[in-house]
Amino acid sequence: MYNSLLGPSDTYTCCPAEQIATMADQFGMAKLMLGRCPSCYHNFRSLFCAMTCSPYQSRFLTVKDIGPSTIDPNKTSVLSIYYNLADDFAERLLDSCRLV
Repeated sequence: MYNSLLGPSDTYTCCPAEQIATMADQFGMAKLMLGRCPSCYHNFRSLFCAMTCSPYQSRFLTVKDIGPSTIDPNKTSVLSIYYNLADDFAERLLDSCRLV
């Protein structure tokens, strides 16, 4: 598990700092679309970060399909997943974005 200092407190993730920085850069397009509503953007980012870097992924993610990596043919990549969301969380996330 990696420990990355983000803001005033420590955040524990299963991603290295480089991956977190790359993800932060990639949120630029989402911010353009969702940035008018801070709660919608925050909720989207939280959902994506949990999918990518949560140390508790086994509680809500299941690998559906794997295949060869496009970066390293000697490695395997996850091609698709099942992402389990509680109904109330999904509804709150959608509600936070309805006005965007």
